[in-house]
Amino acid sequence: MIRGRKALLGATLSFIVITAACTTKSGSQTETSTDAKGVKSDIGVTDDTITLGVQADLSGVFKASGLGLTHGDQIWADAVNAEGGICGRKVEINVVDHGYDAAKAKTLFSDQQSKILGYVTIVGSPPAAALKPLMVENDMLGIPSGVASTGLDVPNFIMAASTYDIETVNGLAYLQKIGKLADGDKIGHIYLDSEYGQNALLGSKYYAKEHDQKIVESKITSADTDLSSSVVKMKQEKVNAIVISGTPAQTGSLVTLADSMNVPILGSAPTFDVGLVDTPAKDSFGNYYHMAFNLPFSSDAPANQAIVQTYNAKYTDPPIDYVQAGYISGLAWQGILTKACELKDLTRAGVLKAAGQAKADAKGLAGQLDFTNPGEPATRESLVEKVDPAAPGGLTVIEPLSESKEATSYKTPFQR
Repeated sequence: MIRGRKALLGATLSFIVITAACTTKSGSQTETSTDAKGVKSDIGVTDDTITLGVQADLSGVFKASGLGLTHGDQIWADAVNAEGGICGRKVEINVVDHGYDAAKAKTLFSDQQSKILGYVTIVGSPPAAALKPLMVENDMLGIPSGVASTGLDVPNFIMAASTYDIETVNGLAYLQKIGKLADGDKIGHIYLDSEYGQNALLGSKYYAKEHDQKIVESKITSADTDLSSSVVKMKQEKVNAIVISGTPAQTGSLVTLADSMNVPILGSAPTFDVGLVDTPAKDSFGNYYHMAFNLPFSSDAPANQAIVQTYNAKYTDPPIDYVQAGYISGLAWQGILTKACELKDLTRAGVLKAAGQAKADAKGLAGQLDFTNPGEPATRESLVEKVDPAAPGGLTVIEPLSESKEATSYKTPFQR
């Protein structure tokens, strides 16, 4: 009889969830569960669901990119769930709108953090900076949409993209490759006095040093819509090329004012918006080269076309390449969660640990993603695009994904 009771008890224990209390760095108690397959989990993970968060700008100055990223995240989650999910669980996306307000982002975090494992996307540098210490405190992993490599100072932030400094290096290497730039030339760099602009400047300074070139700097603010003074300076200095790390509106001003200079203009990823093809600047993009880490809407690559078809069937917002960026963030999480499942640990701490051992298949939408090198972006590959008003999203690829030798040798600020 006793043997029978022991056997029944053993069989029962193999199917129930075992829970134990653990303490986060913030001092709050959380429940750690172990499923029938021995996989541990805590906040944001149940036996059948993994919930990931998005903090987006859906109502502020970056509404267009915020919507694109969020739509891309959801398209990824739907595709993953259609294939059976991850670690036997479906993925759900919990979205909140911070309106590009860092203080609001922190307030939203207070409620959201008890429901999610981590962030698949955080839109905007100020909100991301505000959330970073809270995420470190709570062992949370997240992907910021802003890709300044200076943000890689903690393992809680990963970047599934070539960062602003690296894309600038790749872009200048491309200009030199096609004969638009030479050793000893002058390069003008017009940049926002922000984490974004300053990070891009690190890249141009590095490339210039490698090629005995001189950087002519022109610092701007987000309020500057007329770049006349910057262009005057570039003309006086007789620069051979210009790098712009600003907003789309500032790009429109620059290409119009600098058209007569007939020098190549290299734009960081955030410098273009499809809306520019409907402005007076539309005929002045002949010398403009746009950098990106992901394929544009116009690409006919099979993985990209699957996204485009789903997007067109589901959403009415104008096509924007941030959709692909959001999808790639999802693929990054997919690789990390798969590794965490292999390690049988879907707790926040376990996922953070798994991220440092993970790689992810970007399906040709971007360079292959490798998160095993602390302080570095997951890829150093970038592509070059030209403006095409007839193309969905307004951009077409002229140089495929590649990593220049200068990008390979460049050391990011927190690279080990």
